[in-house]
Amino acid sequence: MTEREIGAGQELGSALSRGLGWRRVEELKLVTGRNEECEDRLRGERSNRLTIALSESMKISISLLLTLSVAIVLFVVFMSMLRPAEPLNGGSEYEVRVVNGFTNNSSLPLVIWCASKDSELGGRALQEHDDFSWRLKTNIWGTTHFWCTMKWDQMRKSFDAFKASRDAYRCGTARKCSWLVKEDGFYFSNDEVNWQKDFPWY
Repeated sequence: MTEREIGAGQELGSALSRGLGWRRVEELKLVTGRNEECEDRLRGERSNRLTIALSESMKISISLLLTLSVAIVLFVVFMSMLRPAEPLNGGSEYEVRVVNGFTNNSSLPLVIWCASKDSELGGRALQEHDDFSWRLKTNIWGTTHFWCTMKWDQMRKSFDAFKASRDAYRCGTARKCSWLVKEDGFYFSNDEVNWQKDFPWY
């Protein structure tokens, strides 16, 4: 073996261990004749580099997926905090009913008038146990709002008969929002069995 071959063999071994450029490796292969060994080492080197590249690509993909998942969770949490009581999908139908619960007002009826920003329901005079009712559908923004004004003798009171942010779940699975107006105040129920006083006339 010539001195040139010995030197080339040493350089080739160093080149393979250091991952020297393939052009130089090819030149050294011609000098030393170690084609098969070089091919095996080169294949191994390419395989290692491909594995590293795939591993880095998978890390980037996983990182992007985690970032997207966190963004989605934060968006859902933000929306639920923004309108905690209103379902995300609009179009839910509710029945609102206002009942005259006075024990005796035959000589002076209870007058009611109701409206929303989009429609006016009008009004009427309610005798004992009469009611004023209507059905509505919530909008997708959760801003559906109906209010009523009640008047009896010298007493007058305006109140929110339906407010989506407050009543969307309070009205229960039957989606029934009932009010009982009595001498001492306004009572709410979602089943017309259990009444809870919400506020007085004054």
